[in-house]
Amino acid sequence: MKDLQLVYSDGAPDIEVVNGMPKMSGGLSNAVYLSLFVSEWWGNSESETEEKFISEIPEILVSNPLTNQTRLNIIEAAQESLSWMIDLGIAAEIEITASIPSKGTLNLAVEITEPEQDESTNFTYALNWDAQEVFMKEEE
Repeated sequence: MKDLQLVYSDGAPDIEVVNGMPKMSGGLSNAVYLSLFVSEWWGNSESETEEKFISEIPEILVSNPLTNQTRLNIIEAAQESLSWMIDLGIAAEIEITASIPSKGTLNLAVEITEPEQDESTNFTYALNWDAQEVFMKEEE
């Protein structure tokens, strides 16, 4: 089954259109994105507890300055947000890394190794700290 692929654009999910058709995904990229960046999602009302998308990352984005401790908190929150994938057998291993390459920017990388796979799937997000704060406040 294919889902519309959510792409990360200017601090918000978006849909990429190629030649007039929306880009599709097998669903893993959407699950990662929703797990990391959604604190409340309508689908949670129908989901089992272990399958709910509940992330602390949006709160960390708006309530903390970008420091090394915040970077470590984001890594921990990302690990917790994605742990359901290991619990349900979707992922065998998940590795999270984050760096602060320049003032106001946090790069978040997620590497997921699926069960019985030799290769991993990588997802990267560049978070503009100030833009995130503005976006998240506008959503409230």
